[in-house]
Amino acid sequence: MDEQNEGSVQVLQSISDIKSSTDVVKTNTGVLLEGGKEIGQEMKILGDVNSEITDSMNEMAAGSGQITKAVEACHNTAITLSKIFTGSFLHPISGCVFLYSCYNKIMYRIAICEDEKVILDFESSLINEWAQGPLCQGDFQLDTYPSAENFLFESPDKAPYDLLIFDIQMKNMNGMELAKKLRQNSCKSSIIFITGIPDYAIEGYEVGAVRYILKPIKKEVLFPLLDSLYQESKKESQNYFVLNQGSDIEKISFDQILYLEAQGHYVFLKTENFDRQWKASFSQVSQSLCQTQPDKVSQFFCLRRGLLVNLARISKITRSECILDNGQTLPVARGLYKDLNQAFIGYFRKNTP
Repeated sequence: MDEQNEGSVQVLQSISDIKSSTDVVKTNTGVLLEGGKEIGQEMKILGDVNSEITDSMNEMAAGSGQITKAVEACHNTAITLSKIFTGSFLHPISGCVFLYSCYNKIMYRIAICEDEKVILDFESSLINEWAQGPLCQGDFQLDTYPSAENFLFESPDKAPYDLLIFDIQMKNMNGMELAKKLRQNSCKSSIIFITGIPDYAIEGYEVGAVRYILKPIKKEVLFPLLDSLYQESKKESQNYFVLNQGSDIEKISFDQILYLEAQGHYVFLKTENFDRQWKASFSQVSQSLCQTQPDKVSQFFCLRRGLLVNLARISKITRSECILDNGQTLPVARGLYKDLNQAFIGYFRKNTP
């Protein structure tokens, strides 16, 4: 009997233990189910993130394609520029150095100063129409100014103009006074006066005016004059070294240049009255300057590595040096004496009347 009771107690205890284990299993199952839900949510989040990554990668691929096309376009542009600017080089940091052989490719720069807006707009439209013609072919830049005072304030920050078109009868400072002031400051631009009164001819001669045009302006009068001035500027530009750094453009006459010299990563240009220095490849400058033109014997000769002399400024040559017309001496590399003599004689035979 005691044994039966003891067995019953053990059975009851086992049943209790089973219930407890069942409860634990239920609890663990609940925990697992919750964990499964969380894992499912995280998997969904990961799926969304993966989708976003895929979209981003597709966008990057598309962007890469656009970049590739842009690079190809830049490459094609560079090739085009290299064909246009024959005998020159484009410096990626300090700007550009355009030599005489390609200065004609630099924009023809025109400025109009007129205080009546209707007339200013009309003159601008005529200039734009002319510039799209066969001669200029759109290679120009036009700036307009509503007054002489505005011109004096803003134009010094811009490159020199090839042509100035001034209305004479403006308020405050008139076009004639503006021209006189510019000539006093050594301005060499061509000047056309626009006027309704033909009484300024004598004063116009004082400032070297090219022409007077009476209002209203007619294209039959203006266009042939612009053609003539453009061709004259193009011809004159062949005698200049044009240095373009950033927004600064300077024309330096070949006759002014004594020599150019490499100084580290810079090119040093020496004239009798001033010096210039800019960051560029000397070998490219030298190569461009020394290229023989079809109708012109090169004016520059390489005396040694990194030294280029203007043949027109040499007064005497010895076996070891050449003497310039300002008295300065430059060394001649061994073995170049004969070549220098031949280049010197050839240049003067070609360029002496």
